[in-house]
Amino acid sequence: MAMVRKAVGKAERAFLQKYGVDAAALRGVCLLAYEKGEFLSREGMPFAKIYIVLHGKAKVFCDVENGRRLLISFYEEGGMIGDLELMTDMEAASASVQALTEGACIAIPLQKENRAYLRENVAFLNIVGKSLANKLERSSKNGAHIILYPLEERLCSYIDVTVEDDLFEEKLTEVAEVIGTSYRHLLRELNRLVETGILEKSGKHYRIKDRAALKQKSRDFYHPLERDLVGG
Repeated sequence: MAMVRKAVGKAERAFLQKYGVDAAALRGVCLLAYEKGEFLSREGMPFAKIYIVLHGKAKVFCDVENGRRLLISFYEEGGMIGDLELMTDMEAASASVQALTEGACIAIPLQKENRAYLRENVAFLNIVGKSLANKLERSSKNGAHIILYPLEERLCSYIDVTVEDDLFEEKLTEVAEVIGTSYRHLLRELNRLVETGILEKSGKHYRIKDRAALKQKSRDFYHPLERDLVGG
């Protein structure tokens, strides 16, 4: 299903004001609604827009030279997609962004007039700077997590961040790729979490049985930082 495009209303205009952005000064700004599983961007594909997430959750990952995928971060309300492309004049997406839940975002096309307005907007650029700094810090930490911390903690953090209704139903081969392990090792770790009472098997999927214990083990490795970009 393709993303549904709508005109921005009063609530979306007020949301943009938190970023120092006047919707009336932009051309082509719109509201996009998307379903779980849809891609907001694909690495290497043309991408000339900025998305600001209104609600919903998405994961960000990139493909590396050995053919595997690397998890970079998660987006929640307030997350900004396309800030790197804006500041570096990149014409292709630097990473893939896939929705984990249904959601909506404000889309700002990066045509010449919009790009000029945003790059001259000091309030907006301050938020972009904070967003990019958060991403740099998180990227560095994620690399260290894969090298230094056990799979149990990375897996618990991934499940804690991605699962909202206690049912973990993602494709396990893809989960193994993005958290840096093998499919077989992932299955062993999931079985251990079932044995310790943190998860329970539910058909082909897994259900969270003890969220508090899961969160304690997760250490918030993949905690989204975007919610802290703006106040209010």
